[in-house]
Amino acid sequence: KSVPLIIVAVDFKFKAFDYERFEIDFLKRYSDVVIWDLSYLSSRSFHKGTASAQYNGDDFKLINSYKQMLSEILLIKNKPNNKNIVVMNFVTSNSLASLLFLIAVKKLNLSSVKYYNSGAPNVSRVNNNITIRYIVKALERRFYFLVSKVFNVFPTHCIYAGDFWKKKYEHIVNKNGAKWLSGNTWDYSNILGKTGDGQQQESSQQKTAILLDGAGPMFGSDDINIGKKTYMTSEVWYPALVSFLDKIEEISNVTVDIAAHPKSLHQANPSYFGYRDVSYGKTCKKVSDSEFVLTRGSTAISYAIIFKKPVIFIYSDQIKEDKLSMASTNIMSKLLGTVPINIDGDLKGICDCLMINESCYDLYKKNYLSSTDYPRTNAQVLLEGVLSIKV
Repeated sequence: KSVPLIIVAVDFKFKAFDYERFEIDFLKRYSDVVIWDLSYLSSRSFHKGTASAQYNGDDFKLINSYKQMLSEILLIKNKPNNKNIVVMNFVTSNSLASLLFLIAVKKLNLSSVKYYNSGAPNVSRVNNNITIRYIVKALERRFYFLVSKVFNVFPTHCIYAGDFWKKKYEHIVNKNGAKWLSGNTWDYSNILGKTGDGQQQESSQQKTAILLDGAGPMFGSDDINIGKKTYMTSEVWYPALVSFLDKIEEISNVTVDIAAHPKSLHQANPSYFGYRDVSYGKTCKKVSDSEFVLTRGSTAISYAIIFKKPVIFIYSDQIKEDKLSMASTNIMSKLLGTVPINIDGDLKGICDCLMINESCYDLYKKNYLSSTDYPRTNAQVLLEGVLSIKV
């Protein structure tokens, strides 16, 4: 038998963080793996707007021209056994490059896997400040989506995390003849890979809370990719945040640390965070050791739900003007049975946010975090469910 090949295809800047969360080292025990990054070709502004460093390894290919993409596709076409090739598909039909790639995957009859596992509910895209760039981007996405339907580029397999996603997309998946596979969010899957049961022991140390930071406003966020106006500014957000964190520390007698967003590039203990500790790649451990979690709406709240940590959702007067951002914050906080706190206002009700609603947490996990009947990582699901490799 030839060794299977897994192509990890993305249309965003691939980072060391992505290498870890997609469990590539585990996949390499059973298969060859190559990473195709189409982000530069798909959206150069989004690629350049992502501040964090790009992953650099022998298994990585930055596809920066249509000629190169064609060459790589032809190499795949000429391989003797296409049935042993699987595409982990993180490419969406929102650009010409992405569309052509998806059409090629379909024409080559390659197995491909799509993931419905964001760890958060869908939010209606209500944008209260429609810019020309946003309209153009929306029309482009709509056009490429319609073309993708004509070529029926739907994947052969779909891995989903939670009942919400199955109910929302089951009819589409079944209509296109794809196979449903039960999986997890990447955060939850990574914990399973480390512990086997989704649990960790808390370590005794100084009491801390953790802020799950976003990429903006200092660094480019997903707003670049959809052409959306960004309401937050560094000049206003960071001083207000530091003042708020100072008050939180005083009220709760904890030290607040910062879990940096993977698309950012902060220095250690920067002044704009009040010289607080900033870390990368330690979010799971930081949350498990924390007293509570602060966030604008990060999907990494899955760690807080798994470890049963209180979550305080925060926003500001600037964010309040952004209907799309507020919609996300409001729905996530409601699902966890809490109310968002405005960092520009008083802290009335903050103590109520330091309690957890266990039934809400359990329901959130069931709907958005995991669908597996027994502990299996997403890598195991792919190897067993798509490549029929027993692990």
